[in-house]
Amino acid sequence: MHVLEILNAYPGETFIQEHAKAVIQYTDIKLSWAFWQTSRTGALPKPITGLKNCVGLINPNRISKVKKAGIRLAHLNDKDSYVKALKRQVKALKPDVIHFHFATLAVQHYRWVEELGIPFTFSIRGSDIRTETTRSDATIETLKMVVHKASRIHTVCDHLQDELFEIAGKNNKTTTIRTAIASHWRNVERKPELGNMVSIGRLHWSKGYADLLLACDEMKKKEVSFKLTIIGEGEQRPLLEYMIRDLNLADVVELVGKQDVTSIKSYLSWADIFVLSSIAEGFPNVVAEAALAGIPIVASSGSFVSEVLSSESEFLIVPTGSPGEMANRLSELLDMDIGKKNAMANRAREQTLVELAPDRHATLFEKFWSKKCTVNR
Repeated sequence: MHVLEILNAYPGETFIQEHAKAVIQYTDIKLSWAFWQTSRTGALPKPITGLKNCVGLINPNRISKVKKAGIRLAHLNDKDSYVKALKRQVKALKPDVIHFHFATLAVQHYRWVEELGIPFTFSIRGSDIRTETTRSDATIETLKMVVHKASRIHTVCDHLQDELFEIAGKNNKTTTIRTAIASHWRNVERKPELGNMVSIGRLHWSKGYADLLLACDEMKKKEVSFKLTIIGEGEQRPLLEYMIRDLNLADVVELVGKQDVTSIKSYLSWADIFVLSSIAEGFPNVVAEAALAGIPIVASSGSFVSEVLSSESEFLIVPTGSPGEMANRLSELLDMDIGKKNAMANRAREQTLVELAPDRHATLFEKFWSKKCTVNR
């Protein structure tokens, strides 16, 4: 079977790269990638070994302004020429199935795929449900249509499947397959320093960092000894910087921006606690990576970590949007006996190794695509 996966920006998100590595290593599926947002059209260097093809799709936004103006004058609002060229490009790759890695991509492109007569599947991720579906009634109606047209649907966690069913109705073609997490996170050399807390994620409202800073304010007032490092970048940096100054937290909270894997491993090596304060998530890959690294975890209920890890036994859970409770749970874990803390971290690691193993992920995707895929009109 040859599956063509359509992604957004080259060279692809890390979690999608890990997915592809697993599928290539553990199955006989021939996998190709096509990118919507790239610097050029046509063949691209392969970001990972084993891909059959890697191409940049024809995209009118990549055409120079002069040519684009000429095309618009020639065709006015007629996009037939562009769509025909796009269909020829994809058809030449001869895929058996086309898979969109985000529902937003499926919503944008399902029509020309349907015209090709090639079955398509797509993935539902947190951003697809939590942000895109709230924008307009038209978006919701289009998503319902795409759900009907798709041969199969993949969700990254159970609660997203439930939310999809609430929006588009129940169906028997949706399957939860958890993300594949790279085993190299097990190789983090642990040198935890008491009181050091780490959180990772883009600086976005959905990550709940404002609540986390309010929790830090309470901990500081209670003279709890700690330091928080937040790794990530995003549009909420000015707000968070203001809160850090306003709450007088500059001596205990640091925003270090986006970091590469080597630097992240360095921060995790000395972390005493990993904390996730998210308001809304699909399933947070950073928690799985922290678990494999052997770091005790405090996570909000809105992160849905409890789909994989058992609360209290394998991590400490906090009600979403409760800075006071977050402060209490962080203080509790900081004060926990080192033996209990390590036992909790070890149980979380073992559970993560089972639930998010690359070979398990690949086998489930092989079954997902092997079930009869048909074009739904």
